[in-house]
Amino acid sequence: MDRSRVQEYLVNLTLILACACLAVVGYRAIRPAAAAGSQKKKPVDIADWRSIADSGHFLGQRGARVVITEFVDYQCPGCADVARPLADFQAAHPEVVALSIRHYPLESIHPHALTAAVAAACADEQDAFAAYHYALYATQTLIPSAMWTTFASTALMSDTTAFIECMHAQRPLARIRRDQALAEALDLPGTPSIMLNGRLYPLGTPVASIITAATQMLEAGSR
Repeated sequence: MDRSRVQEYLVNLTLILACACLAVVGYRAIRPAAAAGSQKKKPVDIADWRSIADSGHFLGQRGARVVITEFVDYQCPGCADVARPLADFQAAHPEVVALSIRHYPLESIHPHALTAAVAAACADEQDAFAAYHYALYATQTLIPSAMWTTFASTALMSDTTAFIECMHAQRPLARIRRDQALAEALDLPGTPSIMLNGRLYPLGTPVASIITAATQMLEAGSR
């Protein structure tokens, strides 16, 4: 074999070995990530869940055996999807099931979610939180084209003047910021994030699965 052919052979061999090394390195780098992604996330237990629930907008009896705490964003389509099933479940068990709503407006992607949260919290000053909360979800596509007072009318709020004054003063803002800080401390990845008593479910858990788990709690006696 002449010298030029030997050099060409060595160059080709070097390239083949280099590609093989890169393939091995890439496989080792990708394999753990793929394995981690294939593992199904499980609920996380939250020790102080009762204080977290009690600090929210409470729909139902305080001290209920089963409490579903939801961190919400009023421009979140997923939040709108779960609102009615959760409301229906609570309404079917009014003495033993309660809903607690905590605010988690995702301002980076939903520019009007914070104002919507302020509006809902202002409605709470007139004991109209539940009605306003569901009015926002029922006509979510109108945010923000409709006036906030339009939702107030839908919620049959008695004093729209006081509501507007609350909105301008942003009285509930500190409360909402505390909810956001709590959501971040819990490392919540988004909304709707749902906690059933002390069990925080992974984002994207079907609401039907959570309702099934809540029903089982009622049947067995909640822990």
